[in-house]
Amino acid sequence: MSNPRQNNRNNVPQSKSEKMRVSASGRKKRRKLKDGFVLFLLFVALVCVGLVLSLTVLFNAETISCENSGVRYSDAQIIAAAGLEKGDNMFRMNTAFVEAKIEKALPYVGKAEIKRRLPDTIVVCVEYTSASTAIKYGSGYVLLDDTGKVLETDVATPSDYVAEINGIEVQTAVAGEPVEFTDASYLGYLTLLIQDFRQSGFTQITAYNFDESDNVTVEIDYKIDVVFGNVTQIEGKLEFGKEVIRQNLDSAKAGKVIIDLTVDNVASVRNEKDILAADEAASSAYAESLNGSDELSTGDGETAQTEESTSEPSGADTVG
Repeated sequence: MSNPRQNNRNNVPQSKSEKMRVSASGRKKRRKLKDGFVLFLLFVALVCVGLVLSLTVLFNAETISCENSGVRYSDAQIIAAAGLEKGDNMFRMNTAFVEAKIEKALPYVGKAEIKRRLPDTIVVCVEYTSASTAIKYGSGYVLLDDTGKVLETDVATPSDYVAEINGIEVQTAVAGEPVEFTDASYLGYLTLLIQDFRQSGFTQITAYNFDESDNVTVEIDYKIDVVFGNVTQIEGKLEFGKEVIRQNLDSAKAGKVIIDLTVDNVASVRNEKDILAADEAASSAYAESLNGSDELSTGDGETAQTEESTSEPSGADTVG
């Protein structure tokens, strides 16, 4: 049962002072909410004004400088390629677009980076690339970096240890852009080979030779041919054969060494001098057999038959 006294107390009308106190409390809460909303609007307005000022009046470039310039291009060339001018707003510029623009206009810039240094300085940082391969195109050579970017065209003669690419045809070569081969897949195979040899510490590559059957042979320091087999099956073969390559690079063997990595996990090593000697011996033996068969004859005019002699190349070592 409810308490009659408690019910009577709840039903007692509030006094005028109590009503005024409740009303004042409500007004205070509403005033706080209103003041908070006004402050929020002021904050948003200030942010908007700050953004507008930063994109128009504030943070305009007064100084444009370069880092690592002078190796191949001057500050003036780099800044001109970027299209930057004093007064450009530092936050309105599209840095990725400017960086790509520099890398295309100045082919030997491998990587460009735009840095903002508040309040009014823009710094253009560049890293240079270099020619690692050359391929015949038209009346001269096209120089490429490790990524296949065209650095120069119509070069008469590549420098030493700029590896020559043979067996691939160029479709389009524009300085500052990736080379386009008639078979686009070869760019991926070539960059993979270059990357693998770089990571393995072999830098003196002198030729990448592709044949009609899509087999690839890489020449190192003019004295070793590494035969990989089909370009679609080269991955992992260099990792297996790199110790054999190092051993033969360090040796003083006469003649070119041929290291055959065509078969997975097998490295067959032969010396070109021994192969040529074996071929010559086989040819001589064959010629002698023909001469002997002409001289040998029976009394009734029948000619004695002799077997052709063949020989396998000597001097082959197999590592497996």
